[in-house]
This record gives sequence, structure tokens and C-alpha cells, in this order.
Amino acid sequence: MKVLMIIFISAVALTSLFLAAVRNTFAGIDEVEVEKEQEMREHHERMESLKMTQLKCVGVYDGKVYTKKENLVKDLIADGYKYIARDKYSGNNVTGDYSLYAFGAKPTRTEEEWLPEDSENAYKATKIRNVNFDDVTWEDEEPTELATYKLLED
Repeated sequence: MKVLMIIFISAVALTSLFLAAVRNTFAGIDEVEVEKEQEMREHHERMESLKMTQLKCVGVYDGKVYTKKENLVKDLIADGYKYIARDKYSGNNVTGDYSLYAFGAKPTRTEEEWLPEDSENAYKATKIRNVNFDDVTWEDEEPTELATYKLLED
């Protein structure tokens, strides 16, 4: 009888331990799912915020996001840039991404890109990212002078 009682108590104890382990396992799964759901919600919020920023963005230059074309033009002129032009290709990109570049000297158009004429300022060129300068196209015969935008603003 004592043996049966010991077996019964052991079975109850093992069952309790098993149920506690199962509960902890499922509780851990619930916590993981809640964490994943929270991460997804935060990611979605960041993406929405980024979309809103991009909708308001006219360009990114020197790590700064510009929401007004005038401010971007002012900073480019202050940094010694005089022209902007849109390339057909960027680097080895064969699909054509029509990137916008600012130049310190007047560039000339080649078959795929604009290059500065002035060898002294040949490397004074910078890519402007996320650009919203729709009036500057690859098809332009001449680069656009930044001063043109300054005049429009006055």
C-alpha cells in the first residue's frame, strides 16, 4: 500500500511539473509572439514616417534632408556649386537612373553623363539623392545654373 501511495504521489508531482513546464513554454511563446508583433508594428510606423519624409523631401545633400528647394539651392551655392544636371547613368548602372549632380564648373554632356569642362574643378561634383527637381532632365542640352533658382526665389 505504501508503495502505491508513493507511486501515486510521484505521479501527481510529475504531472504538476509537466503542466508547469507546458504553461511556461506556452507563456514564452506568447511573449515571443507579442514581441514580434510589437517589432512589426514599430517597423510599420518607421516605414510610414519614412514615406512621409520622402513625400516632403526635395533632396538629400551632405547628409541633410531638404524639404524646400530654395534651401537646398542656397546650400549648394554656398558650397561653391554653380550648375546641376541629370546623368543618364550612375556608375556602372546600365538601366539609367537619371541621377542629379551639382557641379562647381560648367559640365559638358557626353553620351551618358555630364562632366566638368574645367579641369581645376573636375572633382567638384556631388550627387544629390532623393531629388525632386523635375525640371532638370537628361534631355536638357545645357546644364541648369543654380543661380536660376535663386532668381526665381527673389
